[in-house]
Amino acid sequence: MNEMKSGDEQPEKDLEAPEPLVVALKELHNQRVFVPPQVDEAILAQAREQLPQTVPERPGWVAFAPWVALAACGVLLLAITAQQLKSRHEKAAAVFAREDINRDGTVDVLDALALAKKVESGAGTDVNGDGVVDQRDAAAIAQHAVKLEKGGRS
Repeated sequence: MNEMKSGDEQPEKDLEAPEPLVVALKELHNQRVFVPPQVDEAILAQAREQLPQTVPERPGWVAFAPWVALAACGVLLLAITAQQLKSRHEKAAAVFAREDINRDGTVDVLDALALAKKVESGAGTDVNGDGVVDQRDAAAIAQHAVKLEKGGRS
């Protein structure tokens, strides 16, 4: 009743091999086998005769897929950059008051002086809303800069 069915294996402890065989098998993987180039070429020639020389065909669009993906990434990068620049521009415009001519974040006498210099050169901003850029706009900034809040002390 000690029959072995196919697929049954004997435990390794029951296997015994002569010591020289065990040593030879362990050294087998350490040795390289030299195959002469002529034998190698003969085997390759016979394999080429036996095996079909077909290369799987790829659809035409597969060759362009990496380029399409790269172009899509470029367009996405440009869109993100444009959105960030637009956002920065909107934030910068919202932060500074119209009277803050030198864009330092405060409306003071320096802004009045900067506008007065621009008015002399023919440029400037209409601050007081009268439709004319003149020294009255610089005076309006100066007046705003030195104005005291109600209840303030001098």
